[in-house]
Amino acid sequence: MNLVRRHGMTKDGAKTWLDEQLSDLLNQFGSSVQGAQHHWEGDVMRFTFEIKLAGQIRGTLGVDDTDYNMDVPLGFRQRLFEGRARAAIERWLDENLP
Repeated sequence: MNLVRRHGMTKDGAKTWLDEQLSDLLNQFGSSVQGAQHHWEGDVMRFTFEIKLAGQIRGTLGVDDTDYNMDVPLGFRQRLFEGRARAAIERWLDENLP
């Protein structure tokens, strides 16, 4: 799954905002999210977490001067949830992204 979203902040501001908001974003998936971890490698956040029924999710979220670019390779089971996950993420970004 690839998702690109314009952020309208400086790159550093966009990274800080993401660090502060990540747990709220993951809460959109309720108690089914477990073991969330992330770390930065330059301007790329690497993340991993587990979702009940879908298994482990690993991906990256790059930040540049204008956009967030999320890339999450999905396995077969995970593709079953892609539509709902994408809709929840986009709705959350619409409501929360400054």
